[in-house]
Amino acid sequence: MPSVKKNFIYNIAYQVLLLLLPLITAPYLSRVVGPSGLGTYSFTYSVSYYFVLFAMLGINNYGNRLIARLRSDKTKMSKSFWEVWTLQALLGLIAVFFYLLYSLNSSFGSIAFSWIFYVISSIFDINWFFFGLEEFKVTVGRNFLIKLFTFVLMFIVVRGEHAVFAYCMLISGSTLVSVLILWPFLRARIIWVRPTIRGVTTHIVPNLVLFVPVVAVSLYTVLDKVMLGHMSTLEQTGFFENSLKVSQMPFTLVTALGTVMLPRMSNLIASGREGEGRRYLGVSMWLALGLSLAFSFGIAGVAPVLAPVYFGPGYQACVPVLCVLVLNMPFMAWANVLRTQYLIPKGMDRAYVLSVVVGAAVNVAANVALIPRLGALGAAWGTTLAEVAVCVVQVVEVRGMLPQRRWLGENLPFVAVGAAMFVAVRWLGSLMGLRVATLAAQVLVGGMLFALLSWAWLAASGNRYWLDFVLPMLKGTVSRFRRKA
Repeated sequence: MPSVKKNFIYNIAYQVLLLLLPLITAPYLSRVVGPSGLGTYSFTYSVSYYFVLFAMLGINNYGNRLIARLRSDKTKMSKSFWEVWTLQALLGLIAVFFYLLYSLNSSFGSIAFSWIFYVISSIFDINWFFFGLEEFKVTVGRNFLIKLFTFVLMFIVVRGEHAVFAYCMLISGSTLVSVLILWPFLRARIIWVRPTIRGVTTHIVPNLVLFVPVVAVSLYTVLDKVMLGHMSTLEQTGFFENSLKVSQMPFTLVTALGTVMLPRMSNLIASGREGEGRRYLGVSMWLALGLSLAFSFGIAGVAPVLAPVYFGPGYQACVPVLCVLVLNMPFMAWANVLRTQYLIPKGMDRAYVLSVVVGAAVNVAANVALIPRLGALGAAWGTTLAEVAVCVVQVVEVRGMLPQRRWLGENLPFVAVGAAMFVAVRWLGSLMGLRVATLAAQVLVGGMLFALLSWAWLAASGNRYWLDFVLPMLKGTVSRFRRKA
């Protein structure tokens, strides 16, 4: 069975790349295309995303779980793969046809059309198959190279009066290339089994069940930008896009953990080893909440310096938007662990669907009430309230099944540590002023302070995750380093 530790390292390496590249590109894009250009990119991408959403249904989660359960039987796994992919391909072709009609009649013209390659990618996206096999090295390796190549190209082609079109075309095209590259790796892993109409149709209903939460989640992660574009201005959409991008960068680490653990938990539950799965669940919750609290307090602390220094002149409006968006990070982390490592692997689709439908309803209602008056800030409050609602519903749905009170108590000290870091970096910002050196000092001092205070608490309290997980991993890393030296 693939190693969870290795898969997590592969995914973390890729997610760190995803975190670092936007850190470099965001200031460049903010200055080259401006708030309105960013708003145009954000709005047109969000529209194309809904066509991709239709093509994929709930296949990313459903296919991942299905392959994880059947991977010990190559024939059954192959049969299921071809059936699920046939359904995906048919829906993808329909999505491409209707997107072509939309883009050719859109007021955004060539910029809307540039996303056609992204929509076509929905036909060929089989990441879910390799995730189900827990072969993250395959997917991460090719994405790593493509992201680096796209990163270099961006500075070459995204410039001048057509910068927005060039950027959209680059992102759209690279997405298609990244999914096509996976197909040659299929040959050694599955055999050809002709899909039947009956076989394909058996996957429609379970996919639709998992499609409902995907659509609902999109209402408070993507629809915000569409609503901002219609109910406010493209400039406000640009402010929200930049703020959301920064607030979600660190969360990729938590997402990486969930991506790795979903197939492992599905396999453990299917093989009757739920007790082992619960041990993984406790460690995951501790890591996810610790990371989310560190980033939440950290970003809120540096926000007054980060927005004008990092994005450039004219982006001061991002400060309050950022501070509101990071409030949802701990709730997102808690819900992410429950969703990807318990609800979905255990087949508790009703609870998952209910939580995100409630979140979507809260978000849409908040957006309608707040966006006309507050613009990007209103969208930020809508997103935050939605994430809180999702988390609360999931917590209630699994009450009595998991030791959630214990998990909360184990992570409360991180709140005190984060608050101390927040005060320190805010004071440092007011002392040094709006400079690049200030931002660098805040990040360095804040990171060191959080790490030192956390270490002091963990060592003094004899925290079981520290003793059973972190220390052995650190000792193992040091030992390997010494052997190589």
